Amino acid sequence: MATEPELSSGASPTPWLHPAERSFPRLTGKVEVDVAIIGGGIAGLSIAYQLAREGRSVALAEDGMLGSGETGRTTAHLASALDDRFSRLEKLHGFGGAQLAFRSHQAAIDEIGRTVRSEDIRCEYARIPGYLFAPREGPMTMLDEEFDAARRIGIRGVQMLDRAPIPGFDTGRCLRFPNQGQFHPMKYLAGLAQAVVRNGGRLFERSHVEDFDLDRQVTMKVEGGGQVRASSLVVATNAPIVSRVKIPLKQFPYRTYAVSFKIPKGAIPKALYWDTADPYH
Repeated sequence: MATEPELSSGASPTPWLHPAERSFPRLTGKVEVDVAIIGGGIAGLSIAYQLAREGRSVALAEDGMLGSGETGRTTAHLASALDDRFSRLEKLHGFGGAQLAFRSHQAAIDEIGRTVRSEDIRCEYARIPGYLFAPREGPMTMLDEEFDAARRIGIRGVQMLDRAPIPGFDTGRCLRFPNQGQFHPMKYLAGLAQAVVRNGGRLFERSHVEDFDLDRQVTMKVEGGGQVRASSLVVATNAPIVSRVKIPLKQFPYRTYAVSFKIPKGAIPKALYWDTADPYH
């Protein structure tokens, strides 16, 4: 059964989680397309957009409203400097794996920028630097290891600085990563949804997918009797929606807290700032 937003522990609204300018209908009848997509966050809509641009027929079903899950509750940052640390990724997956992790995330930031320009999406997208520093009680060796790993995998422009440019707060040494980003996620999703529809895609909200069959053709079953038949299926729901996939057995619940403050305009340079603590700040 679909989760009502007011009953969800994740229902605390963010400054950018507001009703979209356009809503989409429930899926009540039968639809036949090339690709069915479950999940209307940034992953599902990005896939729908790319497929629709290539001329594929697409139907996307979202349990709540577009962007009402993880996407609408992000802190709106776009980062290719990963919290998993490139030094750790290199140990786990080798040089190629760490390099691929960086390049794929950087490519995602670049792709969002291209989409913003080509579709004229006004979502406050901007390129900004990111600063990674160690907490006062933390070891500085992690910064050295990360700096060396970042240069090995080819991150251009990464620097070790004496401190981050936060007036009145001495962070100590920090890494500066160029070409990070920020945007308004819900404005971006609204523009992306319009582009999907312009290219012939079909979007459905308040359409809870109960199950799907994976025979020669995919049949996606929606609560209330709606149905989508497709040649291919994409599950873009963050956590899998059916128990036949064993990933839920390996998942752990986490809660993230975000706090906002009013500061004088221009008091702190626009950038991403975070530390190496776990959990980080």
